[in-house]
Amino acid sequence: MATKGGQINKPMIYIKVVSGQDIRTKSSSGNTFCFLKVGKSKKVKTEIVQRASSDVSWTEKGRLFNAEEETATVQVNDYVTFFPDDFIGQVKLKFSDFADGIPRDEWFPLLNKSGKRELGGQLRLQIMETHPQKDTSISEADFAFKLHTLLRKGKMQAFNTLVAKQRKLMFKIPKGKHLSM
Repeated sequence: MATKGGQINKPMIYIKVVSGQDIRTKSSSGNTFCFLKVGKSKKVKTEIVQRASSDVSWTEKGRLFNAEEETATVQVNDYVTFFPDDFIGQVKLKFSDFADGIPRDEWFPLLNKSGKRELGGQLRLQIMETHPQKDTSISEADFAFKLHTLLRKGKMQAFNTLVAKQRKLMFKIPKGKHLSM
C-alpha cells in the first residue's frame, strides 16, 4: 500500500444502486429498498421507494467501501409495516472482479438466498474501484464515458483493457461466416 502525505492510499469500491427491473414483491405494497452489506459488518440501507409497477428507481448517491473487504451483497427487500420485511432477491459482488478500475454500469440478475439460482428480476448497479487520494471525484459521466474517464484519471492499463474488449465485440464474426469485400 502506498502512502501519500502520511495517509494510506487504500483502494475503495464505489457502489451505487440505480434501479431494478421486473422486481416481484410478495405483498401488495410494493415498497422496495436495498441493503448493501459489505464484508461481515458494514450495512447501508437505501431509501424505501413506493412503486406501482415491477420497475423501481432509487435517487441514492453512490457510496465508497473499503476494497479490502473483498465482497458485498446488495439485497432487495419489500418493506412491510408490521411484519418482517420480505426478501425479494440479491446480487453478490466480488471486489476482485472490479479491480481493473473500469467503471461499470450493468444489470445483475437477482439470486436466491444461497446465491445460486436466479429468481427473475434484475438490479442496475454502478461499480468502480477508485483510489480517493488520486481520484478526486466520481460522477455519472464516469459511467457513460468510460474511455474518457480512464484517460482523464491516467489509468492506461484499464484503458487498454477496455479498448481490447470493445474491439473484440465490434469485430466478432460468427463461426462459419466470412467478411466479404
